[in-house]
Amino acid sequence: MITSATITATDAPPTALALPEQTRGALDYPLDGWDLIDFGRSPDRWVNTPKPEKEDKPDFAEVVRLLHLTPHLAPSHYIQRPATYQAMFMTCPICGSSSSAKVCRTCNTARANVTEQKPWTGTAKYCVAWTQDALRRGLRIVSEGEWEKASLAVARLNADSEIADLHQQSSHQVVLTGVWHDPVTKLDIPLRSLLAYAPSGGQSHDDKLGSLSITRDASPTYWAASAYSRGQHIVAALKHDLYAAATHDPRPTHVWVIVERDAPHILGRRRTTPEMLVAGRKALEDLMGAYAQCLKSGKWPAFDPCIPGAPESWGQFHLEPWMTQGDGRAQLYFGVTAANGLYARN
Repeated sequence: MITSATITATDAPPTALALPEQTRGALDYPLDGWDLIDFGRSPDRWVNTPKPEKEDKPDFAEVVRLLHLTPHLAPSHYIQRPATYQAMFMTCPICGSSSSAKVCRTCNTARANVTEQKPWTGTAKYCVAWTQDALRRGLRIVSEGEWEKASLAVARLNADSEIADLHQQSSHQVVLTGVWHDPVTKLDIPLRSLLAYAPSGGQSHDDKLGSLSITRDASPTYWAASAYSRGQHIVAALKHDLYAAATHDPRPTHVWVIVERDAPHILGRRRTTPEMLVAGRKALEDLMGAYAQCLKSGKWPAFDPCIPGAPESWGQFHLEPWMTQGDGRAQLYFGVTAANGLYARN
């Protein structure tokens, strides 16, 4: 259970929880919900996955979160890459040829400096210098196309009255940290999470906490299946429990503001039912208990245990009902059906 929690920041940038300094599998590694879900899928894979390199190129989801939740951070953390740059050429005023030579041999005429707008390229000296300067200042570079695409999605979000009300009533990008005490191993495990919307008390949304979900398809059936398989309800349960411990203000409902990646950036608004948060909390408890056992023992199970000389070292490949059709023959293969048809015709 969570024994303590605090709000450590608000208006945090989208990358606030991106890369912890601690190593996975260390006692002081601060788990977030997505860590926990990846651990649940494969402890061996999770603990042995190398720490990724810092990603200098923001993706669409990151830019949407920035422009919708904390647009005031854009000038100090991000910079929009121009679509073009001004290139200078030594050009002959008579024949129009360009060269580094100061005099055109054909026309025997001094070349003049001419500037021209050219499409941005990573190889031009000006573009290279511009990029190096931006990185030196700690700015994340966003291409013009990605910025415009994200801006269109954010415009859709901001134009929705219900989403606008939630946004107006909320603190944004709230960083939550806390400690989970495992009663079996007696370990205290650090936790962290980032909350997109935390509505203030005394307003119409004060029974909610919210997340911003960028998805391929906002349709109810697709999104629900995707959200459940990804463990969105587990991540939501962690956010709620951390927030309740930090503020002593438990919220019964989690909502998701949903926007599709591609134009026209269709929106969705979804909320949890009580049983969904209960399921999320149960899964959270199970995962935290399993994580504590691995952390205590230093053992991170693989899919197939390695027991020398034992049959259990080799996982069995069973014939499942869904693998067969009808009488169990290989009817999934076109060639079998087609060849049998040829025999019947003969």
